Amino acid sequence: MFRTLASRARKPNAGGPGNTSHPDTSFTDRSSGVRRAAATVPLDATGKLGKPTGLVANAHRAGLVVHPYTFRVENTFLPADFDSSANPNDSGNLFGEIAAYRAAGIDGLFTDNTDIAVAQEKESE
Repeated sequence: MFRTLASRARKPNAGGPGNTSHPDTSFTDRSSGVRRAAATVPLDATGKLGKPTGLVANAHRAGLVVHPYTFRVENTFLPADFDSSANPNDSGNLFGEIAAYRAAGIDGLFTDNTDIAVAQEKESE
């Protein structure tokens, strides 16, 4: 079962996909989960999604679940390959970004746009 979890609103660039402002030791917490999206599928030099790391497989081998956060629909929060326009406030292709992370093997995610995450999950079944 894939888990989609709603998150609280947050300030831009306060964490989540692509954010690298937190130290590398913040990948896990004591509740047995991996939570940083950038550690799962990092961005390349152009701001597009790169190749998935081995983090998901390693976490699963260690008995951890992987549930990155916070996936948002606005271009400002999306990797460049999922932007819909140059306007950072426009809605981009969150559906595509979630599909890419699911393909990398994540177990669930946190999002402010649960409707999109649920629709993507249903399409992938």
